[in-house]
Amino acid sequence: DGDPTNNNLSNLRWVTAKENSRAFNRNQRNSSSMYRGVQKCGNKWRARVICDGIPHDIGRFKYESSAAIAWNNRAIELGFSKEALNKLF
Repeated sequence: DGDPTNNNLSNLRWVTAKENSRAFNRNQRNSSSMYRGVQKCGNKWRARVICDGIPHDIGRFKYESSAAIAWNNRAIELGFSKEALNKLF
């Protein structure tokens, strides 16, 4: 349910430390984008996933939301949990 204070057994799962660190969608301070893994690069938006310390450059996009969608798709391929994905409106 996304509530970090909910420690009911039905809300907990067994994961490794690596899996747990991938699960959180952290907002970056002073970021040019509202989405995880998306940065403003000139007049385009760059999407990049870092997994196990290895950067995976996805590409540059005209729209910020397109870069966020591409980031989500690549993150899923790399095994990120649904909680880590960008929330698109």
